[in-house]
Amino acid sequence: MDGRLIEPGPGMENMARRLRLPEWSGMGAEVEDGPGDGVVDIVFGTGDDYYDDIEPPGIKQLAHVDWLVANHGALMWDTVLEAALRLWKAHRLHDYDEEEETAPPADLTGMAAHVLPMQIHLTTLAGMDVPYVGVRLSASWDCGHDLGILCRGLETVDVTGDQHIDAFRAAELEVESGGSPGTGLLHDKDGYEVF
Repeated sequence: MDGRLIEPGPGMENMARRLRLPEWSGMGAEVEDGPGDGVVDIVFGTGDDYYDDIEPPGIKQLAHVDWLVANHGALMWDTVLEAALRLWKAHRLHDYDEEEETAPPADLTGMAAHVLPMQIHLTTLAGMDVPYVGVRLSASWDCGHDLGILCRGLETVDVTGDQHIDAFRAAELEVESGGSPGTGLLHDKDGYEVF
């Protein structure tokens, strides 16, 4: 059902919760496993541990699920797709293969066919009204690696590999920035600055 956490079944308690975000349905038509149905795994984190956990979400985390459901369209269309498009362009600058046929699309609508949302790391840090949202995407132009985009609310704060969008990275950014990460250095998986 749209906008409600899908709890793991009996014997699957250690699995991530799932959530269907309707405005993400149909994305990833050019990705190997696409197009998607808008269902993503949700992993909750508090920044207290190195790894995000899969414990049942608390009241604040459920409030941030509500925030995500209310804002998932803007998050994808105004934030994530733009960052992914910039990353693809940077990827072509540094790893360009003359035999590669596909060029980045001209707009965000075209970009939606080239990324498939797979997982969200939803991080709740003390004193925050909005969560850190790490979106793990499968990308058509880089099949061997997933793409990770970390946002603080609707603001992109890091673009990297999918391993760096968890609660640990969110807490690290919060400390580095003194609670105001803004749009810091964004880089691709090889460390090249994107924007």
